Amino acid sequence: SDIPILKSYQISLGLHHKKNSWLSSLEGYYKSVDGITTRSQGFLNQYQFVDGTGQYAIYGIDFLLQKEWPNIKTWLTYSWSNNDYNFNSLNSGLLFPNNFDIENAMSWNFNYKGSLLDYAFRFNWRNGKPFTNASGINDTENIQYSAPNQLNLPNYMRVDVSINYNFKLNNFGDARLSLSVFNLLDDANLINRFYVKNHNNALDVGQTTGLGLTSNLSFQLNF
Repeated sequence: SDIPILKSYQISLGLHHKKNSWLSSLEGYYKSVDGITTRSQGFLNQYQFVDGTGQYAIYGIDFLLQKEWPNIKTWLTYSWSNNDYNFNSLNSGLLFPNNFDIENAMSWNFNYKGSLLDYAFRFNWRNGKPFTNASGINDTENIQYSAPNQLNLPNYMRVDVSINYNFKLNNFGDARLSLSVFNLLDDANLINRFYVKNHNNALDVGQTTGLGLTSNLSFQLNF
């Protein structure tokens, strides 16, 4: 009885055009979700242990441009959006940015497929997620937070590459040797920032970062 059933509605309008080996797409949308709970949203600020129900609404546009050649496929995507919470019991009933509000996001993908070798390249960039700043410990020994989600983490950027070598292994079947590298440039991407009170009753800053340069080697045999 304390947790309502989620109710949502969405409307979108898109334009899509395909000619020869080109594809372009532009789509706008609006979505509203009612009945969300604070506990389900991953708050790391003054609302982390507060119970409440509310709503969020997001609107934005998605753009895609794609081109194909006989052995090559590449595409560019861009998204712009605005995503706000509405909780009557939080922030004096005023709207504030969603924990997952990403205003701008872009990616570029490039794939090459040959008879023996396949290559893939992916570039990802987006704005950093919102976070709530804290200024210290107040007189009641609680963390003193600013208005919720009014600041943003640094921008996120990541480059991934992979290469696959396809060959036949005598009479055993088709084989594939794959090497992939996640975050090729070893960017230190900040995922979350939060604050905790230490044993000296002072404020400590906690941060979560994404994976650095990570490689993976695999072998696959189909028979």
